[in-house]
Amino acid sequence: MENIEGETKYRRYQAASPMSSSSGRDFSWTEGNDSIYLWDAGLWTACKESRQIVMSYFRVEHWNNTRRSLSHSKRYWTSAALAEEFEAITAIIVARHDGEEWHLMVQPHKDLFCLEPSDWRTVDDWQAHFCDLTLSPFRKGYGHIGHVAVEFDQSWNRDIPNDLCDILKESTPRGFIARVMAECAENRLHSFFWLIDRHASWSIPGSHHDSFPKPMVFYDCKHKYVETNQGDLEGGKDDETQFDRTAVYFVQQLGSVANKDYTRMGGQNGLPIDGHDFRVDECLGVLTCM
Repeated sequence: MENIEGETKYRRYQAASPMSSSSGRDFSWTEGNDSIYLWDAGLWTACKESRQIVMSYFRVEHWNNTRRSLSHSKRYWTSAALAEEFEAITAIIVARHDGEEWHLMVQPHKDLFCLEPSDWRTVDDWQAHFCDLTLSPFRKGYGHIGHVAVEFDQSWNRDIPNDLCDILKESTPRGFIARVMAECAENRLHSFFWLIDRHASWSIPGSHHDSFPKPMVFYDCKHKYVETNQGDLEGGKDDETQFDRTAVYFVQQLGSVANKDYTRMGGQNGLPIDGHDFRVDECLGVLTCM
């Protein structure tokens, strides 16, 4: 996700697209991009009639009218209430392809947006990096982006500091995640964050006990990404040498180190709000690839 307009009054971002090369030459952002929204790309570019079909399917006019009604409403909506009420809202992202702008449809509350910043320290201004996005439902009055992902690496689990302050200072992906959890604890960020673990796997892919809620599943053009807990992992309950390399292990360790500190951050006078202790695993989950 990068700024493509430079210093302007309104920031514009290129979302879910590979960053441009250092040479500045134009290139196809579809290369190496497996995002599911590419399935509709041909319909947007084929002809006027096909674009109208896509816009009708995604109810673009309906959501535009709803947005205008909301802007004049005197009712107060919490971010969570907006996300629930307008879960199926659609929005358009703009990406460049061979020197042209492509307009593609996404659902900000339901789709998964993967962050790949070149500098993990530059993604701490949430108002800039989410609310100013052209696709941002918050910017249009619909609440927050629902799901954001970061690729997990096994190196995160090496030498995890025992003090949250030390983790927060790191200019690393895990330091970024620690700062994200601080924003969630202080109620300034309402998205749910996911760690994508491409090395871990389910013990029996596709199996899940009927008495438990079904795991969340996201898709791209090649894989599906399934919500995963320790009990779902292959060897997760018994093989400690493998488990401590997983994203599930990292979530547990971050919670063990930081839950109490996060609770104090979000409370008043060191006490949790409404008696609720903050838990990392309530704002941070793991997806494994199938």
